[in-house]
Amino acid sequence: MKTSDIIYQLQSIREDSAERASYEDEPDNVWANDVAALDAAIDRLQGQPKRTESALTIFGLTAILGFIAAFAGIVLAVVGHTTAGIILLLAATGWWMEALIAGRDCK
Repeated sequence: MKTSDIIYQLQSIREDSAERASYEDEPDNVWANDVAALDAAIDRLQGQPKRTESALTIFGLTAILGFIAAFAGIVLAVVGHTTAGIILLLAATGWWMEALIAGRDCK
């Protein structure tokens, strides 16, 4: 179900709750509380960035950082700075793991 479909259904429930709230004159109107909660939920859903887009951005950035770190680590290891090269290769592995996790969240 898409976010737009969820928002549509919540708006439908909100309209029904608002109609029921208009029939009650009690100060602690349960239906009015439902309307307020549904309004807040709809506002939050409409204002949220899509999780997929943010996960794709993280995936792309961490993958690029991983490739850069791996390349720099190999170059440093070849020119004799073995410790710095190993550290960068380990960092690259961490960035790639984070990219894989972010990529999995894109589905």
